[in-house]
Amino acid sequence: FNVKTDAIEFEASLHPLKALKEAAANRGISPQQAIQEKAHSLSDVAVATIIDAGHVKVETKTFSEMAEEFLESCEKGIRTRAVLAPNTVRFYRHKLGLASKTLGTMPVNIIKKFHIQDAIDGLIKDGLSRKTAITTLTSVKTLFGWLLDLGEIPVNPAIGCKVPVTARERDQGL
Repeated sequence: FNVKTDAIEFEASLHPLKALKEAAANRGISPQQAIQEKAHSLSDVAVATIIDAGHVKVETKTFSEMAEEFLESCEKGIRTRAVLAPNTVRFYRHKLGLASKTLGTMPVNIIKKFHIQDAIDGLIKDGLSRKTAITTLTSVKTLFGWLLDLGEIPVNPAIGCKVPVTARERDQGL
């Protein structure tokens, strides 16, 4: 137990910007360089932008933005994806577009299971077929699985979501 070290760490936890500036000074670099280094250590989902000396604004990519990156990786075979057939990419684009109507503007790192469930339930309420809802959910699971594989998110929020039985299916006993 070192009182001085613990006090410095405690002080740093209370004043992270001050600690960052001190660490930069100790390393002989500017605070802006230290902030840029810290920004580069963030995941691809969190994109840091320097506003002014010593201040960082962190913006998180939305579902729609990450869906576009996923589709690009499917088309070009980048970021751990194999090149997929054009029809497969069109299929994903359509299904992720349906999900984007509800999830599109949401930052991917805050999307929870209930958000996805609401989006899938909304497809059924809008009169789309259960099969469309199932394939949309599968596409959303694939997108979040890709983000999980890349280390962009800690868990796949689409796991455990279910497609509700439609009234027609319930009436027919399917």
